[in-house]
Amino acid sequence: MHTTLTGKLVALAAVAATVATPIARGATPQGGGASNVVVSHVRRDGAFSSRARTQLAQVAGPAVADRNIASASATGCTGCHATAVAVQLLFVSGDPQYVAPENAAIAINAGCTSCGTFAYAWQYVLHVDRPTHLSAAAVLQEHELEQQIEATATATQPDSLADDQALQERLDELTSELRDLVEQEIARGDLEPSGPPRLRSHVAF
Repeated sequence: MHTTLTGKLVALAAVAATVATPIARGATPQGGGASNVVVSHVRRDGAFSSRARTQLAQVAGPAVADRNIASASATGCTGCHATAVAVQLLFVSGDPQYVAPENAAIAINAGCTSCGTFAYAWQYVLHVDRPTHLSAAAVLQEHELEQQIEATATATQPDSLADDQALQERLDELTSELRDLVEQEIARGDLEPSGPPRLRSHVAF
């Protein structure tokens, strides 16, 4: 996993689809879709690349085909490391006919010696009756969590299984705080969901 001579791919991906109203066969869904794709790649000996992004998006239209993807790769190098973290919070409004958000974490070591990669993808989808926003106080808290997620991704090189597990544990804590933040907004009535949230988290290393 962390020392590869011939090349190795470790990938974990999921696509969940819920069709409320079927679309005609052969038709291409049109409408809402946010893309949060985080790519971190190294190919130089001893290099460390870390990329993290948190996206909060409003989605509307007949189709919800959002993408949240974290991809970390190290190729043809020695002692090189890459980390990618993608966090996405989606508020879906209206009555979409097609709901198929994608969440995937991909980690690749190819032609490497003593290298490590870590990818983390977390997605929270909430269906609301109308376009809505977090309160001003919640936005400030979301920005703070975004900064902490980025700092966490940068602070630890994925050099061992223990490092990977510690990194995942800390990111799980921060995304749980993000989920709690949304639930607090719901409890106060600042957000009015029309259905239960969809939460997915994937890790690859």
